[in-house]
Amino acid sequence: MTVCIAAIYNNNAILGASDRMVTGGYGDITFEPTETKILKLTNSIAVMTAGDQSIQIQVYQEASKVIEERIKAEPSNWIKISDAADIYSKCFYGLRNKKIESQILSQYNLTFESFIEKQKNMDQVFINIITNKIDRFLNNLENIATVVAGIDSDGPHIYVVENGKISCHDKLGFVSIGIGRDHAISHFMFSGYSRSCTESKALLTIHQAKKKSEVSPGVGKATDMCVIGPKLGSFSMISEPIFTKPIIKDLDKFYQEYRNKIEKLDKKTEEKIKDYLDKLSTPPILIQEANPPSITVPSSIPVLTKKVKSKNKSK
Repeated sequence: MTVCIAAIYNNNAILGASDRMVTGGYGDITFEPTETKILKLTNSIAVMTAGDQSIQIQVYQEASKVIEERIKAEPSNWIKISDAADIYSKCFYGLRNKKIESQILSQYNLTFESFIEKQKNMDQVFINIITNKIDRFLNNLENIATVVAGIDSDGPHIYVVENGKISCHDKLGFVSIGIGRDHAISHFMFSGYSRSCTESKALLTIHQAKKKSEVSPGVGKATDMCVIGPKLGSFSMISEPIFTKPIIKDLDKFYQEYRNKIEKLDKKTEEKIKDYLDKLSTPPILIQEANPPSITVPSSIPVLTKKVKSKNKSK
């Protein structure tokens, strides 16, 4: 459940958007709290989370500790976004393995290390039982995805950590995760978006992508947005007091005006198509026949157009 979107604009900054719908650690229960899912990893790096938030918050807390220690050791060395994604991935795998050990292997007084070491002396049926339990556990962890986006000394970067696997989306310049991702991505593609687009184009596209993704079940109506860059250390939530106007509310208003105009235009176009169809010849009335003779179906059947006689009559 959820949708999270990030996009590079002007080749030097990033916009992020997210709903607030979350899935808790209670099966399929979803709800929309007041807290944002856009989290600050540093003052130049944001993470946006999709999937079980009980897992995500633990990974985020562990990754934050590692990042904080690195900053304390080298405060003048700005953390690369690729390194932040790598840290997040390792923290996910670390948490996953701890849960497997505590929930499965500990029942047999085993750890990952001892399970591997002792397999040569174990019955194959016992090995299969444990392996199947681990596989079921991993299947329940599917779709744990995180956008890691920000600015480092090389410029803006967007990464996704999905079930621990890392992918970079710098070239395309935008990405989306969560159940609403397909709607969001298709809107970016339809809009002809690129990472060199202006700030106004980026704001329009990312907000409309979020609104259009709301047709997916599980995507919440509330919207949070952030901006990072172009300078290092310039992460801000768009709802913060430094923005003197209610930007997201105004964008919602602009979007509603846009939707109203689109609906009117669709209605007019539908009426034009109806008039067009009415002017076409009425299709012939078919008479019911018993055991009709076999006919050869042509490769294309004119359904909406008249049958036009050839002007080139054979002599």
